[in-house]
Amino acid sequence: MATLKVTNIRNESFAGDQLYLKTDGKIGIGTTAPDQMLHIKGNTPYIKFEDDNDNQDWQIEARAFFSIYDVNDSLHRLVIDGSGNIGIGTTSPEDLLHIKTGKIRIENAIVSNNDSTISYDNSDFLIDVDPNNVRGSSKFQIKVDTVAGLTIDDNRRVGIGTTSPASILHVESSSPSIRFVDTDASGGFGMVGVNNTSGSLVMRSDDQNALANSYMGFEVDGGTKMYIKSDGKVGIGTTSPSELLHVNGTASISYLNVSAGGLTAGQKVVIAGSGNNSGDDLNINNWGNADGDYWVIGTNITSNAGGSVAKINNTNRSASILLGGRMGRMILQTSQGGTATIDDTHTWDKDGNYTLTGNVVVANGKGIDFSATSDGSGSMSSELLDDYEEGTFTPTATVEGESAASTDKNYGRYIKTGKKVTVWCYVQLNGTPSNRANNKAWQHGGLPFTHVNVASGFDVAGTMLHWTLDSNSGLTGTAPYTLVPRLFNNATGGRIRAIGSDANQTGTNASLLMKDNTEYSYTLTYETA
Repeated sequence: MATLKVTNIRNESFAGDQLYLKTDGKIGIGTTAPDQMLHIKGNTPYIKFEDDNDNQDWQIEARAFFSIYDVNDSLHRLVIDGSGNIGIGTTSPEDLLHIKTGKIRIENAIVSNNDSTISYDNSDFLIDVDPNNVRGSSKFQIKVDTVAGLTIDDNRRVGIGTTSPASILHVESSSPSIRFVDTDASGGFGMVGVNNTSGSLVMRSDDQNALANSYMGFEVDGGTKMYIKSDGKVGIGTTSPSELLHVNGTASISYLNVSAGGLTAGQKVVIAGSGNNSGDDLNINNWGNADGDYWVIGTNITSNAGGSVAKINNTNRSASILLGGRMGRMILQTSQGGTATIDDTHTWDKDGNYTLTGNVVVANGKGIDFSATSDGSGSMSSELLDDYEEGTFTPTATVEGESAASTDKNYGRYIKTGKKVTVWCYVQLNGTPSNRANNKAWQHGGLPFTHVNVASGFDVAGTMLHWTLDSNSGLTGTAPYTLVPRLFNNATGGRIRAIGSDANQTGTNASLLMKDNTEYSYTLTYETA
């Protein structure tokens, strides 16, 4: 191997000025005026390092940029351009450090294989902390002035202001808040925060009141479900609430507490109706003083703090309930259409008395139940008063086995209370009935209800007045006679019996007493089915 030893240096050139040694010891390659200890000049000058052992060759190059060049793979591994930008994997660095393709790996020298990487994978910028999971509980942190501003733990929980996040996003400070600024609206922003003393969650929309008609909306499945206007009105199912709480749709409420006390000019509660007519809402309001309050609940009515109740729409009917705490009474008020007049139709006073201006209409099979009262000593079968009726009917007079007798007058009236029927009859015969006989009865009929059918069978007797009987009838028994009307079991008629005045008071058939102009009146009270 040849050796070049230079002593007693003087300006000297070699190989046609390709190598030049100055007297000050500076060496020039490609230049005769080296100004550094080693000065290389040329078109794309470079220094090549050839490794005979590992067969990995490198070059240090100077061209439009400074480069460390991988001879084996023909790649510029590191580049510094004229602006001082450093490129790794690129010869055109665009920033102070420009890495193209690959990762930056930062390794912990204390724990083996405990490292982290920074990379850009096609479309994703990646910071991978402890990718080999050597530590098991690593965290990613960004610090400002030695204080962690953001922390991501190994459970992917993000902490802002805390290094121990307890949820997916954990924001912690003396007054934590998140601010949302709308760049399309000048000055408009919203915030979500926590009150610095009570720990209460606070949501703010247009916090500085920079914009008009701001609102807060809550959307689910692409639609607004709740809406809060700038005037404080809340809409559920509507974005145009007209009251402090406006629900458009079906609401199930287990407990409703309207806590606004005092007298109100408007209604305390309004539940929207169908919307077909004005006044179809349900309104609730009150008024009163130290003696008590009045409350009004109704539709097509309004009330105010002075106690005035009026219809909203006089064309339609109205209905309301007045609860009088001052007088201790409840009144049901109604109004017909086409008038402003409101009538008290049902009143319940403090003593339990009930006043009704109309009629009580009882459904079929229903009535007034007296089961709360004490019972008699007999065998009670019912305590339901389920019917009342009054009217007229046409009584008949007949000789047994014959057609009905002709009459000048026959009037009948009845009153039915529950199962009890009372009848009053007046009859005047027109002509003497034919085929009268001592063995034929004087019969009556045409009663409005059938006598109850009793298993053992019994008749009911009544009282009777009579005039103009046939005194020459030859009737069996001793005159004068007492006439007694009898009602047969399970029938709407019976017989009129003649009771003689003899000692035995023998009863007999009485058709022979019937003649022209005979008049009689009788009363019967009986039970119907």
